Amino acid sequence: MALTTPEGKLIVDLETFLSSAQEQTSAVAEHMHICLRLFDRKQRAYSSANIAVFGDRGILIRLFDKLYRLKTLYENEENPDWETIDDTLRDVCNYAAMALTCRAGQWEGYDPPLQHVLYGRLSSGLCIKYDPERD
Repeated sequence: MALTTPEGKLIVDLETFLSSAQEQTSAVAEHMHICLRLFDRKQRAYSSANIAVFGDRGILIRLFDKLYRLKTLYENEENPDWETIDDTLRDVCNYAAMALTCRAGQWEGYDPPLQHVLYGRLSSGLCIKYDPERD
């Protein structure tokens, strides 16, 4: 993906882009850079296969969990060491980018047509359900 100026001129690197960007764009880019480093660190630790299984719909569930966590952090006015408000916001940013990547068909191993079959089966009740009498 090429980065371009508003006039469509090709930018060779991010530093060149930021040198001509609006002040807020530069500030946001700093936070996005932190998110990108975090994303890369987590991908190295967890791999990308877990996202490929359920794609953007699976990410929706993860986003809900993160947004609920954020709500709890704000309500309790606490900032535990294991996950701060900033950590949670960075995860939300990364999950949104991951969902966009899945939707664009760019997530390795993600097969959107297969996901529709899986979700269709799950939503129609054909998934495996717990039956205490079978155990």
